[in-house]
Amino acid sequence: ELGGIHIGNYTVDDDSTSLGPIKITGDLTVTNNANLTVEGTLWVEGNVVPGRFDRFYRFKRIRRFN
Repeated sequence: ELGGIHIGNYTVDDDSTSLGPIKITGDLTVTNNANLTVEGTLWVEGNVVPGRFDRFYRFKRIRRFN
């Protein structure tokens, strides 16, 4: 799997976390007031459990060709 596999549940409880691409075989939980920046595909086999006041950001890479 591109980006790797996390076996089991994954909890984002830091102030700010970047994640992706990754496959999570369990639940993805984002705790209260945690910031999650999505940098690639997140494949979550379980549930996505957002906390209160969570923010989800999508990171977009810009490629320039000369």
